[in-house]
Amino acid sequence: MNAIAIDLGTSNTLVAKLAPDGKPQLFQFEDNLNMIPSVIGIEEAGDNAIFGSAALGWWLDGQLAERTFRRWKLKMGENAVLAQLHMGGRLPEDITPERLTTLLVQHIVETLSAGHDGEEIDSVLVTVPHGWRRENPEKCRATREAAAAARINGKPVAVQNITVSEPVAAAAYWLWMSQQKGGESFAGKTILVCDVGGGTFDLSLVAAGGKDKPLDVIDAANNNLAGDIVDALICAVVCQEFNQKHNTSYPTDAEQILDSAAGSMPWLRSWLQTCRRNFKEGLSDNIDAHLGRGGKNLDELRPARGTFNDPENRVLNMNLTASRFQEILEPYYQDNRDFLQNFLSNSPSHLPYAVVFAGGGSRLYGICEHVVNPVLQTLMGNQAAEEALKRLPANRPGRSAAIVFGAALIANGVVSVQERLLHDVGLGVDIPHDPKTGKRIGDGELLANALNLPEDVNEILITPLLSKGSVLPCSVKSADINLPFHINAESIDFKIAVDDGSDIPWIQQWTVDGFDADLKNGIDLDAWEIKADNDGAITVSFSPKERESLTFVGRLIRQGSGRGSLVIGRASIQGKKTYRRVSPDEIRRILSRKL
Repeated sequence: MNAIAIDLGTSNTLVAKLAPDGKPQLFQFEDNLNMIPSVIGIEEAGDNAIFGSAALGWWLDGQLAERTFRRWKLKMGENAVLAQLHMGGRLPEDITPERLTTLLVQHIVETLSAGHDGEEIDSVLVTVPHGWRRENPEKCRATREAAAAARINGKPVAVQNITVSEPVAAAAYWLWMSQQKGGESFAGKTILVCDVGGGTFDLSLVAAGGKDKPLDVIDAANNNLAGDIVDALICAVVCQEFNQKHNTSYPTDAEQILDSAAGSMPWLRSWLQTCRRNFKEGLSDNIDAHLGRGGKNLDELRPARGTFNDPENRVLNMNLTASRFQEILEPYYQDNRDFLQNFLSNSPSHLPYAVVFAGGGSRLYGICEHVVNPVLQTLMGNQAAEEALKRLPANRPGRSAAIVFGAALIANGVVSVQERLLHDVGLGVDIPHDPKTGKRIGDGELLANALNLPEDVNEILITPLLSKGSVLPCSVKSADINLPFHINAESIDFKIAVDDGSDIPWIQQWTVDGFDADLKNGIDLDAWEIKADNDGAITVSFSPKERESLTFVGRLIRQGSGRGSLVIGRASIQGKKTYRRVSPDEIRRILSRKL
């Protein structure tokens, strides 16, 4: 088996395979680089794409901004059209994130398989941010499909039908490395993975399996406070000093800088690159080396230097000290401290036994020192925090490759991973009642009396139908739990609740109408099924008698910007609908009383 792994990063892409000795090995691209910038340029003629350092040069130059693409990964699966360009045909074609991903994967596999010594590639496995597996499963599917659209010698690339999340792949690598060196097995222990890329900061709690047992994902979360925003925060200070010196009005907000660099001010890209290389990476490496030599006073370090030119040839020479560097990033550190503390507080019984880092952005000085360590000290105490950070030592240079190394181990069957359902999944069900009078009818009166429901509570949440901790994929059918639906209505509101234990569960609702209002016996839904897959999609199918089967697709976790509008409790809250949690067994016991 010769499967390769591709870590399709927002900023850079890495590729790995297993060497003959069974160890993961990076492929080298042009100039003996271990990674390729995730940048693509489309030549004017349209029949040739430019990759790697040449494409990055186009992007930094900004002169061909409309034909150069970066950070498209963040828009995968969103039906986005980034541009319309000629690609060898008469008519312009849509340039989409999916098309760019296909081009990059094709460039990679063609490069690896070229020549007499080219690789025989059996299959490809791609990695994705873990947040996609929960909030945006369509992004996972779009990534796999885009990779599968690539061709080698006219034949499609065989893409493995799983999408491995980046932090889980990193955990797989570091745990495998520990075992290879004769270290602790960590079987049954919880590992916190902090994966900082260019566009996303992923957190995952992973339970290590024993020998020949899979890794289990306990919980995961992500935000967009990653490497690119750090570059922009530093660049904001550069713009402030430039404005003061030259009386200009360049943006001084990090998000505005990123937006301007991608649009109306492409020359800011070279400023961002200088901030990344000279300040973020240069100072981080210098601080790390200084501390490694036993140094304590960061003011002993020489300032990092950068030169910034604008289109009017005005110049700013700027020095940045290590102390000032940390001051600039303190808001970033604070936001991610809050993010990590909230994440770990949701799983108090799974505080980390060990911590590992992954992604190029995790080399930033302060991720461990000013984010992870303070939070662990607050939650676990100083000694336990120190021990957790030392149990799986991960050197800074190795963090960039940890994800793709772990993915290569998974792709070739050396390590296995297992996703589990993070929350209970249930059904929201209306209590049968007369909408005009509010009077409960049929089974509604029986349920309301048995559950002691207030008069204005006419809905219940039957949960769990799929239980938290179930191995994905998993499913449940009406026949499994003997809960057929019988509805007297012209339409059906089919409600799936992701019951995350909050006062406001996430309700996904689909309405199907067109039923005969004069049906005296109501509507029977005698065959329904709920499926949860590995990507984080939830599929609902049900079959009304004498109607075609209906299928809807939702998500296993609410999106970060979405909030539910329903409250669970024993009494209604003004302006809110109120549900009552009821187990399937309790519903069956109540309904059996009428027999």
